[in-house]
Amino acid sequence: MVFPAINPVAIQLGPVAIYWYGVMYVLGIGLSAWVLYRPVTRQMRWDLDLYLSWITALIIGIVVGGRLGYVVLYDWAYYMHHPVAILHVWTGGMSFHGGLLGVLVATAWVAKRERVRWLHLVDWLSFGGAIGVFFGRLGNFINGELVGRVTTVPWGLVFPHVGPEFRHPSQLYEAGLEGLGVGVLVWAVHRFFRLKPGQLAAIYLMAYSLARFVCEWFRQPDPQLGFVWGVLSMGHVLSLVGVAIGVLVFYGCSRREA
Repeated sequence: MVFPAINPVAIQLGPVAIYWYGVMYVLGIGLSAWVLYRPVTRQMRWDLDLYLSWITALIIGIVVGGRLGYVVLYDWAYYMHHPVAILHVWTGGMSFHGGLLGVLVATAWVAKRERVRWLHLVDWLSFGGAIGVFFGRLGNFINGELVGRVTTVPWGLVFPHVGPEFRHPSQLYEAGLEGLGVGVLVWAVHRFFRLKPGQLAAIYLMAYSLARFVCEWFRQPDPQLGFVWGVLSMGHVLSLVGVAIGVLVFYGCSRREA
């Protein structure tokens, strides 16, 4: 199978181009906002304006944090000499971990402004994170970026811009495992277990990190970085850090009053 020649531009309106990569982000954020609206406003006793102000802050955190995270963690040498390219987010290049930090900062700011416990809001981010990762990885696939390692499996794809070898469609693996799979797990835990504030977010971080660690074995390391620690890629290392932080947060929240 050969990677389909998908035009990265979804809609061209004169000089304005709307990219599929951006469309996937809009779908992910829009669906997340729709799913979380009722439970969040009910629990926090917010009206629509307060809820939309939180969503707006999250969007800023995702875009700014995700882009800067990619720049710093994955390709600092290039962007240091091409700073204007940092603004070209439609071409791809977003970091989950940077985006995660961005939404945490945005949520902390909103929680402080509204004088609410931010851990309650952070737990709801787990659902939005799973939805966002699912659509984000589909965007990676459409862009033909973050390709998989060379393989002999019958469903391997040839990415012509990378080479003639058959490769794992690792973007789809990640959409299924890091997005859909982790989302189902988080929903099940939320549905059937009583947790203290912050523990659901900790479970999400651990589950995502473990899923990412697995998927990294099928994903070609970023060419500008390669393997950063033996046979481990940057994604592997960040996943290990994520698991450790998740364990510490879960334990810390277990010692707090509900």
